[in-house]
Amino acid sequence: MAVISSNLPNVKADGLSLDSWISAALASSTTEAVYGDEDPEHFEGWWTEVPGCQGAWGFGETPDQSRQMLRETLEDWVVMEVDAGRSVPVFCGLRVVAAR
Repeated sequence: MAVISSNLPNVKADGLSLDSWISAALASSTTEAVYGDEDPEHFEGWWTEVPGCQGAWGFGETPDQSRQMLRETLEDWVVMEVDAGRSVPVFCGLRVVAAR
């Protein structure tokens, strides 16, 4: 197994990069339009999340911006989950494990 990147020294993937896992996770994501609580006609932006990645989400003015925000969030989310000893969901057969 290879270290994902030099700034993520405690995380490894099964022979692939963290970017590969994030891309697979994003393929499972859902993006929804968000409207205001007080005025349901008022468009607020776009919300994107990945099932199984509790607490990781993106919000933006466009669907693409929301997905990019989620991509950036997932980079930190994976490190926090692994450091805390929690398992990370498998997407498209890609598994992230703690480096030894």
